[in-house]
Amino acid sequence: MEQHLIDWLTKHPLFKSQDLKAYLKSERITYMQLKRLLKEAKIQKLPFNLYGILNHDGKLIASVEDIACGVNDDAYIIGLYACRFHGITVCDLDTLMIGVEKAFKSVEIEGVLFKPKQEQKRARLIETKGRRYTDYLDTTLDLIEYMDKWLSLDTFLTALLSARALKAEDLITRLAERNKHILYQKCGFLIEIGHLKVTNQPLCLNTCLKQIGESSRFFSKQAKDSGSYVKKWQMIVPETLVNQYNKID
Repeated sequence: MEQHLIDWLTKHPLFKSQDLKAYLKSERITYMQLKRLLKEAKIQKLPFNLYGILNHDGKLIASVEDIACGVNDDAYIIGLYACRFHGITVCDLDTLMIGVEKAFKSVEIEGVLFKPKQEQKRARLIETKGRRYTDYLDTTLDLIEYMDKWLSLDTFLTALLSARALKAEDLITRLAERNKHILYQKCGFLIEIGHLKVTNQPLCLNTCLKQIGESSRFFSKQAKDSGSYVKKWQMIVPETLVNQYNKID
C-alpha cells in the first residue's frame, strides 16, 4: 500500500467513501482501494455509508461515539452516553441515543443499539475530538424528562444525585424553552427533596410552582403502581420519594 494512503488512513480512523474519493481524486481508484482494503481486513464497512479502520486485532479503532457523530455532519450524542461524558453516574450503556433532524432506522453496531431521536438541532452542544454532545444542563434535563424510557427509578436517582449543582438562572431559562408542565413539576419536586441541586433553591422552587399547570400528573410509571399524591406539586409520586418528601422540615 502506498505510504501516502497509509498516512491518510492513519489520520481518518472513520471515513466515508466520498472522503477517500476527495483525497484520491478518482472514483475508480477509490473503488479499487476500498475493495482491496476490505479483502485484506484492513477496514470494516459500517452502516451510514461509513468505513472504519481495524487495528492488528481486527477491532475498530473508532469508538461507538465516533461512529454516532459520523452519521452525518450534524448528529450529536444525547442520553446516557452524554451523561457519562459529563461525569454523571450511569451504568446501562447498551443504547446510544443520537440527536438528528432526519430519523434513521435503529441499528446495532459493536453490541450497542444506535437509536435516533428526531429533533431540531440543539443550540448548545459540546464538541471535543470530533464528538458532539448535549451540554451539561440539557443532558440533566433530558435525564429527568425521559427517565422512564432510559432508567429504572433507582438508577435514575443514583444518576441525578451524582450531578453537580445547576445554575438557577440557566435552569429557569431552559425550562421556559421546553415549556412542559410535567418538567416543572418533576424539577420542583426533585429540588425540594434535594435530589436536583441548584444554586438558588427558593428562586427555582417559586418559578416551578408558578408553571406546574392545573392538571395532576404521574412522576413516573412506578408511581402508577405504588404512589401517593403530593398536593403542592399536583403529582402522584412513588412511595420511596414521598417518604423523603414527608421528612422535609
